[in-house]
Amino acid sequence: MCASRQTLLHILNNCKVALHLRHYNHRVLPVVTEMVQSHLPEGYQLLANIPGASYNFPHHITATTLRPDLGICSDQEMALHLVELTICYETGFVEAERRKTARYAEHVAEDKKADYKSMLTPLRVGSRGVLRKEGS
Repeated sequence: MCASRQTLLHILNNCKVALHLRHYNHRVLPVVTEMVQSHLPEGYQLLANIPGASYNFPHHITATTLRPDLGICSDQEMALHLVELTICYETGFVEAERRKTARYAEHVAEDKKADYKSMLTPLRVGSRGVLRKEGS
């Protein structure tokens, strides 16, 4: 896809062309969306940033140009749960989570000003399938 050196790390996570085309998210996000949809409580709406799907972020909560991978929203409960898919080489989990949390910090704060309970969850998927315990 590009002229960079083709290491395992590059192919699985760092190819700028694949990142721009969202190849990594397109492999995993539809599966996650289907699973979440099947367990969604009544009164909650699921917004998924997947190809071909309608994606209208609830602007009555906060206006933003950010497009979280998933949004789980309930106007009745005044709750918004943002889920950002983080697909990275296992050694990059901590840094990736820091980046995602910083990117959405202002968004979550704005939601709270609109009296919505808002939170962000970076959903971690290791590209090599290695599991690791929180904090290690």
